Amino acid sequence: MAILRSHHIAISTPNLSRLVSFYTDVLGLPKAGRIGDGTTFIDIGGTRLELTEKKDATRAQAEGCKGLLHVAFEVDDIQKTCEAFKAKGVEFHVPAKEARPGLWVAFFKDPDGNVLEFFQARPEALL
Repeated sequence: MAILRSHHIAISTPNLSRLVSFYTDVLGLPKAGRIGDGTTFIDIGGTRLELTEKKDATRAQAEGCKGLLHVAFEVDDIQKTCEAFKAKGVEFHVPAKEARPGLWVAFFKDPDGNVLEFFQARPEALL
């Protein structure tokens, strides 16, 4: 028996089409599958986000999630990435900043208020 790899992170939403549109149209991530009309998988680079429609879903991080802080996306150039997404209407509540030498972060939210991060680091910054 062995854990092979991560498969997905599940996020519930009261408006599946709005959230799928944000991740595919705004962030440019590809769809990776679907289960019926209520669940869509988005590929985030080897792991998937499972977006599931639940009409009674609320802002999970504000009310019920007891540990998940954010989902981070590694980028090749955080400054250019942030500029490109600002042009698409993404608002950063923490603009790109160097959190420690060689490690850059920027934080924003999806339409449901889930916190997302752009992350760039030189390998030695993670030691």
